Amino acid sequence: MTTTYNDQELLAIVNDQDEIIGRDTRVNIHQKGLPHRETALLIINSNNEILVQQRTDNLKWDSSVGGHLAYNDDYSEAIIREAKEELGINIKKSEIEEIAKIKIQSGSHNNNHRFVKFFKLKKDYAIDKIKFNRNEIKSIEFMDSKKLKEIMNNHPKKMTHGFFTILEKYLKKINSLYF
Repeated sequence: MTTTYNDQELLAIVNDQDEIIGRDTRVNIHQKGLPHRETALLIINSNNEILVQQRTDNLKWDSSVGGHLAYNDDYSEAIIREAKEELGINIKKSEIEEIAKIKIQSGSHNNNHRFVKFFKLKKDYAIDKIKFNRNEIKSIEFMDSKKLKEIMNNHPKKMTHGFFTILEKYLKKINSLYF
């Protein structure tokens, strides 16, 4: 399966306070289980539905947009770039709002240590107008909290760990994020 990311891209290695302490390639960071940075965006429409994507690599549901931070990126710059790369949409820093920054550990041996800063974008998009990256994303759809909770309760392995974690911790907040 084709991916659009570069295994040799340099990412920041961070400490427990999310301070940069070094850098290495994406592939080395993942193989060694080194803590690094990622970002994610929840696009929430006026019906309080979240745009979710089904990943091509694992067929799991994930946040609207997400990705790793390059070595010199800040979180908001990275999510703006990822929105363009993954969904073909242009967003402005003034349109996004931070929801949370959490430390997540996952992977087959719990070796994927990362800080993830989650943002929200309150905006309506027509699904058929979004030109998503088919190398990374199989499909997109808007889901309401009822459907998300059903997946979480009955099929949690159908969601990425990071997406599940943010929904589990913040779904009550997410229900009222639009207004």
